Amino acid sequence: MQRTYNIDDRITWRPAIVEKDHSLYNWPFNPMKGLMWLKDYLFRPIQIFHAVLALFVWFFLTPDLSKMQIFSWDWFLVLYLRNVALLFLVTGSIHIWLYIKKGQGDQCQYDNKGLRKNDPRFWFQDQTRENMFFGIVSGCGIWTLYEAFTYWMFANGFTLFPVEWLESPIYIIILFIFVPHIHIHYFYFSHRLTHWKPLYDSAHYLHHKNIN
Repeated sequence: MQRTYNIDDRITWRPAIVEKDHSLYNWPFNPMKGLMWLKDYLFRPIQIFHAVLALFVWFFLTPDLSKMQIFSWDWFLVLYLRNVALLFLVTGSIHIWLYIKKGQGDQCQYDNKGLRKNDPRFWFQDQTRENMFFGIVSGCGIWTLYEAFTYWMFANGFTLFPVEWLESPIYIIILFIFVPHIHIHYFYFSHRLTHWKPLYDSAHYLHHKNIN
């Protein structure tokens, strides 16, 4: 039997209207509106922030590939600690804004009871502490393993390393355009996979404990 954590079946917020966008995945497709959707997707402030952050991380917070030809705890630990810092920067700032400062009040909350405390269904009887634990240990751990293995493959020539930015701007532009589609397909299929019972019961159920 799958683990379910419907802490409160009473949902306190739903969007009034759900509208289709004009991406490639809604038909009939309108080319001009599709291009406008792509422009809006790529150049929203949050997307620009992600792009700038990714560039900063690559150029200033990532060890040189020459050091990553052989697995070593020193550069792996650098990646892990960097990723923990990024986790605190991004999710920590959102947590402060939404749950401590109450920047949106109760708007757009599916469950306005907030994060659980003194609740035995969560590790440490605290929803925030449980999330922090799994985010730092398994979240950043798996994230860093995946990243380290990718860099190791790049460093040893086992897979094609992306060309230098200035040497092939057309390639970079095409890749940039494909990023949202790569993300959409990856997220859809990986999420469906995690609802396979063995994966759901062993890991993904944690996500469904956080209905708010």
